[in-house]
Amino acid sequence: MAVPRLQQRIDAMIFRRKFELDIEEVRPDLDTLHQATKEMRSSSLFKQLLQAVLSVGNALNDSTYRGSARGFQLDALLKVRGALKLIR
Repeated sequence: MAVPRLQQRIDAMIFRRKFELDIEEVRPDLDTLHQATKEMRSSSLFKQLLQAVLSVGNALNDSTYRGSARGFQLDALLKVRGALKLIR
């Protein structure tokens, strides 16, 4: 008796089992990330920091040749992160 698409079925079963093991391996890291995002969402200090960064970005871009861009590029946040490390 021939089983249709036998190799694909076996490959799918192997992938599924391996995927479950991979997920269990990274679950502690995912849980840590989930907890950190919950803490950041509820942090009033973090919200104040983002408001300050946005205000600075708006002030810097206010008189651009594009006409009141009111924003900044996201890679500027990497510079803020570097500055925060210097402050500590």
